[in-house]
Amino acid sequence: MSGIDVSDPNADLSKVGFFLCTRDAWMHVLQQLEDGEVTCALLSDLVKPVFTFSNLKKNGDSFSTVFIETDADQFALGFANCVGNQPKVSMDVRSAMYNLDGKSQRRDYLSAGKTILPRVYFLLSLGYFFLAGLWISVLYKKLLTVFRIHFFMLAVLILKALNLLCEAGDKSYIKRTGSAHGWDVLFYIFSFLKGITLFTLIVKINKLTFCVLFILFSFLKGITLFILCFVLKKFLSNKKF
Repeated sequence: MSGIDVSDPNADLSKVGFFLCTRDAWMHVLQQLEDGEVTCALLSDLVKPVFTFSNLKKNGDSFSTVFIETDADQFALGFANCVGNQPKVSMDVRSAMYNLDGKSQRRDYLSAGKTILPRVYFLLSLGYFFLAGLWISVLYKKLLTVFRIHFFMLAVLILKALNLLCEAGDKSYIKRTGSAHGWDVLFYIFSFLKGITLFTLIVKINKLTFCVLFILFSFLKGITLFILCFVLKKFLSNKKF
């Protein structure tokens, strides 16, 4: 943190600071505050205080700290200002939360439930590339009966594969560095193109289905009229006046 400025330096700064808390614990902290069990979130036994402004050096306007958490859970970083007159606090904050790999001790910026996502997205992209290659071979063998809609199907498969590949790169860079490094932009571009292509494909399929149903309905209508005319003719020929 840097550029720290407190409007009232004489305030009780032990009630101003940062803490770690889980989502479930935070609901109980709010209940404690409502019931008057605690007067500040920093005083609750359900949160883990990281730093209070009372630890700032005199006339200091910056600090850095490392907080090691050994309990396995999903934590969020919170800020509390519980001083009675609510002094204004301004600062520039830069925080990084990560897990350490058990073997290599490398930083992993993805949460425990998402650390496997880069591998999953990459394998899924390979699966879609395989399907695209299989579809290309089918189109090549049936070249005389290929229509434009079949190429739209191929485009959807390729764009979906590229979309998953960019998602794998996005999650991989976040896992290693904490930042996407532009992969998120490519992911959104291919997502947009895939959505447009898929929408166009659905419209074309619906249009083709409508044409087929219209032809089938017209055929059934003609057959029905023919049968009615035939039955009416037989009825009139057998009727004596």
